[in-house]
This record gives sequence, C-alpha cells and structure tokens, in this order.
Amino acid sequence: MEPFSIDSDLRARPSPLTAAGIDKYLTTMASGLNGIGKAVMAAAAKYGINATYILAHAIHETGWGTSAILKKKNNLFGWEAFDDSPFASAKGFPDQATCVDFVMGKVKERYLSPGGVHFREKPCLGNKTYGMNVKYASDAQWGEKIARIARKLEKDMG
Repeated sequence: MEPFSIDSDLRARPSPLTAAGIDKYLTTMASGLNGIGKAVMAAAAKYGINATYILAHAIHETGWGTSAILKKKNNLFGWEAFDDSPFASAKGFPDQATCVDFVMGKVKERYLSPGGVHFREKPCLGNKTYGMNVKYASDAQWGEKIARIARKLEKDMG
C-alpha cells in the first residue's frame, strides 16, 4: 500500500488500525484522546471513512489531546471553530464518541460525497484547490499536516 498522502481516497483506502491498537498507542503517547479507538472504528465502519484519517484529524486538531476545545467541549475536530473566535464558536458535544460520530457523518455528507456542499473534485484531504482542504480549514497546509500524522500512525501501528 502506498504511503498516506493528501491524495489518498478517504472513502476507499483501507486502514491497518484497530480500536485496541489505537487505544494502546494513545496511552503510550500520554494523549488526552485515550479511549477513542472504538468510536474511531465505529465511525469508519458506519460512514465508510478511513480510520487512519479520522484519528490523524483528531490528533492534529487537538494537539494530541491538549486543546481547550477538546477538554471543555469534547470537540476533536475543531468543528465550527472559526478563526476569529475558535473556542467561543466551536460546537460542544456531550462526549468524545458523540463528536466522532456526528462530525464524521457531516464530513462524509459535505466533504467526501459527490454533490456535497463542500465536495471538491475527489474525496481526499487535498489542498486549497481540491479535496477537503478547500473549505474545511483556512490553513493551506492543513491537508499535508494530517497526511503526515497519518503516515506516522500507519508506520508506528501498521
């Protein structure tokens, strides 16, 4: 399998991760994301989204589980955290599993499905010209940052 990249198809590319493997890895990293393995794998199966991407996205957006948005609002993906008021605007969730399910449902619908309001060319991370990065984040390197984390995860856990 080729290394994870901004062009990896997030709907078709298989992931070598498992719920137990995710939880064990996050425990060794002293992450505030401990225990999300089951939620990641459930969302991956339910929505047909690559599990490595889901975990890498959560790691990136929360700074390995250290962000206030995660700690106070259980928001793993910066959902609705706008640049001018990230904490105030970020959506709150009752728990991390609810966040994973809700956001991945929205990601599939809006960003990864042809006809989705933010779908741009193909279901991948992309950059500012195609993929999720066109609309998901203002950072032009957002897709590459997540892909880099995903490559590390698959190298370490694969």
